[in-house]
Amino acid sequence: MKKIYLMILVVLIVVPLTIFAQDTTKVYKVDKSKCIGCTICTQSGKCPTDAIEMKNGKAVIDPSKCIDCGKKCQAVSRGSD
Repeated sequence: MKKIYLMILVVLIVVPLTIFAQDTTKVYKVDKSKCIGCTICTQSGKCPTDAIEMKNGKAVIDPSKCIDCGKKCQAVSRGSD
């Protein structure tokens, strides 16, 4: 009987947590082939946490600052999309 309860617990708690953890590991990334270095995405108002900065003429997103708000330029895409 304890095995059945344990299996139910795993299905109801562990599986959803695993799925949630996988979804939250997706981060926005800059497609270097699309970024023309215009700096529009780094201007105030585009990113509420200033997670986007320019390095070597291309936009780079700091994943520790990114809050997944969805405000982005055309060169930015979501991790596994």
